This record gives sequence, structure tokens and C-alpha cells, in this order.
Amino acid sequence: KTASLKAIVAAKNEAEMRKFVKALRSEDLKDALLSAAKTGDINCVLPRTGGRPLHEAVKAGNVEMVVQLISAGAKIDTTDNYNETPLDCAKGLGDKQMEKVLLKESSKKKTG
Repeated sequence: KTASLKAIVAAKNEAEMRKFVKALRSEDLKDALLSAAKTGDINCVLPRTGGRPLHEAVKAGNVEMVVQLISAGAKIDTTDNYNETPLDCAKGLGDKQMEKVLLKESSKKKTG
């Protein structure tokens, strides 16, 4: 069994993160998660894209990963090099399901 995303990042466990990302299709998302594990920061900025792991999960259309990242402490209101939040990315891609998930998670953060 693999550890939770939050535990992997907190422990800066790159080896465990490599197992975690093996099944992911998006190379940018894989790189983002490996960078988070390396730095111990779930909100780390990726030098190549200026995005963060949450941005890359949104761009990959990976709802499950988005929820896991937010649960692990990813900030919903961070911006990338284009000054876009993850919600802006979802809107730009026309991903209505992702928009709903981000809005729901955002409201949980505000009330919880």
C-alpha cells in the first residue's frame, strides 16, 4: 500500500512519490508531484511552467488528484506565470466538472 499524498510530501519521500505517480499519464503532473516530494511543499512552483501541482492536476483533468492535493494542503487561490488560479485553468479548458469540484472544495475551505 502506498502512503497518502500528504505523508509522502511531508516526508520528502521521492522514492514513494515515484511509485505514486507511476500510473499518471500527464508528465507535467508527474514532475509537479515529484517536485513537491523533493521540496516537501505541496504548493511548490514548477520552474518550467510556473504552475503548481494543483494547476497541473487541473490541466490533466484528474479530479481525484485535485481532491487529494487540496486535502494535502494545496492552496486553491495560488497563481501561475500567467496569473491564473487552478479555477481559471479549468474555465479556460472548458472543464465544467473540474470547475464544480474546485468551487466545492473552495467553499469547504472557507466554511471549514
